[in-house]
Amino acid sequence: MTDQASERRQVEDGSGHALELQEISTTLIREGNLDALYGRILDAAISLLSADMGSMQVLYPERNELRLLACRGFHPVSAAFWEWVRLDSASSCGLALSAGARIVVPDVEACDFMAGTGDLDAYRRSGIRAVQSTPLVSRSGQLLGMISTHWREPHQPPEGDLRPLDVVARQAADLIERARTEAALRELAAIVESSDDSIVSIDLDGIITSWNKGAERIFGYLAEEVIGKPNTILIPPDRRGEEQRILERVRCGERVEHYETVRQCKHGRLIDISLTVSPVRNVHDKVIGASKIGRDITESKRREAQIDILAREAEHRAKNILATVQATVHLSHSDTADGYLPQLHRT
Repeated sequence: MTDQASERRQVEDGSGHALELQEISTTLIREGNLDALYGRILDAAISLLSADMGSMQVLYPERNELRLLACRGFHPVSAAFWEWVRLDSASSCGLALSAGARIVVPDVEACDFMAGTGDLDAYRRSGIRAVQSTPLVSRSGQLLGMISTHWREPHQPPEGDLRPLDVVARQAADLIERARTEAALRELAAIVESSDDSIVSIDLDGIITSWNKGAERIFGYLAEEVIGKPNTILIPPDRRGEEQRILERVRCGERVEHYETVRQCKHGRLIDISLTVSPVRNVHDKVIGASKIGRDITESKRREAQIDILAREAEHRAKNILATVQATVHLSHSDTADGYLPQLHRT
């Protein structure tokens, strides 16, 4: 019973670390201070296992290598040596990356696969005798990184200590994934805001839910003037049926590409628009709205019309010139000037 109670307390202690990480990560992610986030996660792991040192790495899938994000207690030369860790590394984190599972080395000096390697030299330089590396895996099963703890003396961490570490590792993976998602969303938001095209989202009732700077420039409305209002404020009365047909297609999960239509600006001016409309889905893959990307093609349509007018005028003039040439040729075959007159009248 005593051992079971001890293990339960250890798991509860690990959960406490996870809850602490959850609380601090909200603030850290909001501030975008990823370095501080990684450091706090690493400190929690070192404390949980009563280790002397530790390191945290993130996986770069395109290189299939681990990059050092934070470390505690490493000699600067060791830290530089482990800045990038490949699959063929003789370090515990390299082997854990290759195996996709935790690796524990109770004594690096007695480890056959480390003998005579640069990794063993790096361990010695930092005074490391024992090490464990635990993969950080997302809930979808994607390997995101590695968290390692190190001891100055030979050490085999008991299973009771490693189980709460897994709790922290899962929480750490969630935080890293969330931080990556936040960063990707911020980058996407910057792209949307800097786009010259209008990028607007609506719900399935046609209510505007987002409005970028491009939409402000094209239609003349500020975001606060249109968000929460029906999308019909942009649609001329004779085009309302067209919008309903598009929304019906979106509800069915269809995408409408490069649809040319007419929209109405703030002060009533009509403009030609090329629209691409895509379904917006929630986490359950249910269509909940539509994203509309609109490009103002008024000027290009005007140029096309001018070119068409010029082409028709050129065609008309060419026909007149051809008729004159034909009349001249006919005259050259006439015996008298009277033979030329009917040709002139016909032209």
